Amino acid sequence: IGLPKEQFFKTLVAKGERTGIMVICVPCNCEVDLKKIAKTAGDKKVEMIHVKDLLALTGYIRGSVSPVGMKKKYPTYIHDSALSLDKMIISGGVCGAAVLMTPQDVQKMTDCEFADIVPVSALRGQNTDTVLEVIFKYLPYGPAFYDEDTITDQPERQIVAELIREKALRNLGDEIPHGVAVAIDSMKFEKKLCRIDATIICERDSHKGMIIGKGGSMLKKIGSLARPEIEDMLETKVFLQLWVKVKKDWRDSDFLLKNFGYDSKETE
Repeated sequence: IGLPKEQFFKTLVAKGERTGIMVICVPCNCEVDLKKIAKTAGDKKVEMIHVKDLLALTGYIRGSVSPVGMKKKYPTYIHDSALSLDKMIISGGVCGAAVLMTPQDVQKMTDCEFADIVPVSALRGQNTDTVLEVIFKYLPYGPAFYDEDTITDQPERQIVAELIREKALRNLGDEIPHGVAVAIDSMKFEKKLCRIDATIICERDSHKGMIIGKGGSMLKKIGSLARPEIEDMLETKVFLQLWVKVKKDWRDSDFLLKNFGYDSKETE
């Protein structure tokens, strides 16, 4: 009839191990990859149903199955190539009959979801750019919630505290897992210098000695590692002084959690 082969779609019926009956529409010149369909459907295994079950499940006999007008609505998966077509040709529900429809109309009548299948390997860096392109292709446009130069909605004091806490956790290992908080006592900006006084809070007296270290070595290391990153963020030289205090069971106090900049729900 003078139309490209890519516009002709065949309709198949399959069954997922977990998801059950599903309808699949693919170009007639395209082989069906059941493994890809299983991944798209979020199932472990998908198999084609037996021909003898077609009539009972869909109301159609072999050679007339159409994604539109089935006796029962099933999840429908249409090959992503349909997205680039103005029109697609599907079965009309009778052997030898075909219907010319837009992909959008087919989607409305079947409640299907078009999906791109993008094999990705983060380890090898394969198709990672393609994934981003596909995601952006489907994201709706909307107003920007923040200015282009805004990188966080957190105040500087909170970021400084988290930078210090990060260095403490990384260097203290598993001995003091998350029972450490940092309170910024003061931040004073002078000409080409910012003076910061901060206190590392722990829950036990034994932890205090670990954080300070022999001759103050661990406390100095935490400060030395945190200072360059703080300077990069504030874009000025930083004079950083650290102290250590014990506040037993501070994580059980909503007041202290809020004071240290945490949400009590995040620690549950």
